Amino acid sequence: MIVDDNDYNLFTLERKCRRCGYGVITAYNGKECIEKLLEHEKEGKRCSLGKCRGIGLILMDIDMPIMNGIDATIEIQRMIQAHEISPIDIVGCSAFESKQDIAEGLNAGMKNYITCLLYTS
Repeated sequence: MIVDDNDYNLFTLERKCRRCGYGVITAYNGKECIEKLLEHEKEGKRCSLGKCRGIGLILMDIDMPIMNGIDATIEIQRMIQAHEISPIDIVGCSAFESKQDIAEGLNAGMKNYITCLLYTS
């Protein structure tokens, strides 16, 4: 899943992922991401034993409206701990590159954080 509020970033990341053979689900903010995760969980689409019918990875932007990537990551980690959804890795994917921004993402529960400047307005 790719979560970003910028259409160009979504298009570019989705295209790169599809070219590598991955299916892609997109969301424009953290709230929509969580709603889609819950929908997939309800439908029984999970990843296990090397086979994935669900969401195997989230590329999460940080600065988004409605619910930002940090708050979404904290909520997703809470849902995993409560067994509401299957475990899933989250990778921060943002133009924010300060040590503080990276630490905040990792402390929220992101497995990794990449600086990814695709488009600036």
